[in-house]
Amino acid sequence: LYLSPISDLQLIYKCLRLRPHAVVLSSWWHAPTHPSIDSIRIIREKLGIPFAAIWWDTCSESFWRSLEPVKMEFDAHVIVDNPCLYFIDPNDPVFGRVLNLWVPEDESTFKPSRVKDVPVSFLGQVSSYRSYRSETIQHLMDMNVPGYFSTQERKSQVTHAEYANIMGRSKMSLNFSASVSCHQVKSRVWEVLLSGAMLLESANEQTSTVLTPMKDYVPFNSKEDLLEKICYYLE
Repeated sequence: LYLSPISDLQLIYKCLRLRPHAVVLSSWWHAPTHPSIDSIRIIREKLGIPFAAIWWDTCSESFWRSLEPVKMEFDAHVIVDNPCLYFIDPNDPVFGRVLNLWVPEDESTFKPSRVKDVPVSFLGQVSSYRSYRSETIQHLMDMNVPGYFSTQERKSQVTHAEYANIMGRSKMSLNFSASVSCHQVKSRVWEVLLSGAMLLESANEQTSTVLTPMKDYVPFNSKEDLLEKICYYLE
């Protein structure tokens, strides 16, 4: 049995004192500052308090492999990015504990601006598995598409407030859905829609599960298709 004096004992004490109906953990992992599986097990078994885990990046096979040893220690697994539930076996006992939802967003942060002076925007990374985005963004810039395009790494990106400001001022905004092992419903999907911009989204089966193509958003299949649609809708 391993208990971390930093997080585990504080959590157990708080649960003893407050007796919550449930404990919800966001992005839990094996880390010294996160509750250990031992403490979660004690609280669930001894105090009868259920645990839910919210998972933000479930579109990789490696994620589910790493979760395998502890998956039954949580009473609910909230999935916010993978509506097709790829990599989860329907015959697996954990499947009955999966709650398929969406990324929560703050409507006081992401909202339409009174002035829509950014024709097209994209603010996102192009490192690692995202490198394929570079070719498309460069193509739009080479063709002099007007807008705000930023591909800085996380540490060099604009602040969250400025990001929301640019989104709110955008007439259209881009999203690329391909993730590590499959397509993913990114947070940007909901941020664009809340910002009152038209969402241009790479065609994929995940987004079309929760939104209707050509009604809620406009899908594109290539950099040429994207350019043609941007020009059409701007005109």
